[in-house]
Amino acid sequence: MKKISLLNITSSIILFLAVVSCKKDFLDLAPNSEANSENFFEVEADFRSALTGAYARLQSYVTPYFEMVEYRSDNLTLEAPTAGTQDRYNIDHFSETPANEIVLETWGAYYNAIARANLILLKLEDADLNATAAEQFEGEARFIRAFTYFNILRFWGSAPLPLEPLSPEEALAQAQAPPEAILSAIAEDLEKASFLLPPAYGESEIGHATSWASKALLGKVYLWNKNYQKAKEVLSELQGSPHSLLPEIADVFRSDNEWNNEIIFAIRFAREVDGEGHNAWLLTYDTTNTPLTQNLKDAFEPGDKRRAMIGFAKDGFTYMPRKFLAPISVTTNKTGNDYIVLRYADVLLMLAEAENEITPLSPSAFDALNTVRNRAGLASLTTSEVGTQEDFRNAVLQERRVELPFEGHRWFDLLAAGRAETTMNAQGLSIQTYQQLYPIPQSEIEKINKPAVLSQNPGY
Repeated sequence: MKKISLLNITSSIILFLAVVSCKKDFLDLAPNSEANSENFFEVEADFRSALTGAYARLQSYVTPYFEMVEYRSDNLTLEAPTAGTQDRYNIDHFSETPANEIVLETWGAYYNAIARANLILLKLEDADLNATAAEQFEGEARFIRAFTYFNILRFWGSAPLPLEPLSPEEALAQAQAPPEAILSAIAEDLEKASFLLPPAYGESEIGHATSWASKALLGKVYLWNKNYQKAKEVLSELQGSPHSLLPEIADVFRSDNEWNNEIIFAIRFAREVDGEGHNAWLLTYDTTNTPLTQNLKDAFEPGDKRRAMIGFAKDGFTYMPRKFLAPISVTTNKTGNDYIVLRYADVLLMLAEAENEITPLSPSAFDALNTVRNRAGLASLTTSEVGTQEDFRNAVLQERRVELPFEGHRWFDLLAAGRAETTMNAQGLSIQTYQQLYPIPQSEIEKINKPAVLSQNPGY
């Protein structure tokens, strides 16, 4: 597993550009001189290629992100470690150390993506480009940077906050920023991106961040910060947008129906392109021992169509949850379904949460919640079953549990609701408050070797 340090990824000496051979084919170039970057960023096509490289970097952190969120929560569990799964087991059982390779891989991939976005934003300042193209490129780079920093914030709390390319010396001196500063930078990027980005793209740019994606993510950021009024305002803008619920939940995830109206943003893959596929999330050859918790299986009400989505189905010699079921290429031995980051059902549930915090039990809050429930084949909830503001909070958390499993939300939902410790302790895992954050990789701590610049999270 390749280790990428903050020093290496923020250095202006090591630059990451890319070219694209098809709409889902990301091919990295790694020029090794600053002069190369100066010559590269000259025309519009150069910036498009560099942005493709930034999007491509998102691919590399889907799998470790999945493990750090889903196995951390009460959705998945690993009863015993096997060859190659010790780090996952430790994350699942809250016994990881600062030497955990999954945590290190995620940290490195995130700061690599940020370095790419920072370089693009710097080069745009002096670029002689069409104004429309320049605005789009700036919006995309800001979205990628904000998306990445939001995960850094939720995983580690205080962390370095480089907003421009750094020299090796500057990287070593880049002090941790407090969560408030990181949150402010995220919100600023997304607020700007929401105005700069177009609402849609042509066929050749499907998968790029749109203004709707930026607004959906901004709404999630506002909710995390408990700014419910702003969350409601920005999320309400997506009502009446091109995005909507599909009539059938199963159709959202079909590999032959990617980028349907419900998908707001997803990380793209392609199974037939070498290096662009993946090994499928939760793939197994034996369904007698799947990682799904009994707690998750029991979370669904009778008649809920979504219950079938977590069940395993067969493709060739392998099994995958129906939510992720996709053909495996006989050429690359990989599958290529996209990883959904934001979709309209998530927006409706966030909107229901915000509405309830502003006006408890409001009709619009029930409407948003029940729209998602009804699509799943469930009856609408009313004040007869949900009679208090706290009841409604519980109903939203429960609905998110059964609507969004394996999509990278559950652990963060528990944190935001203040339920992480009680929920995981109820699963037989004795966790402490400090374990709501992950340890900063020890190799990064040792490389900087200055606690005043980069210090370990308490408890580790």
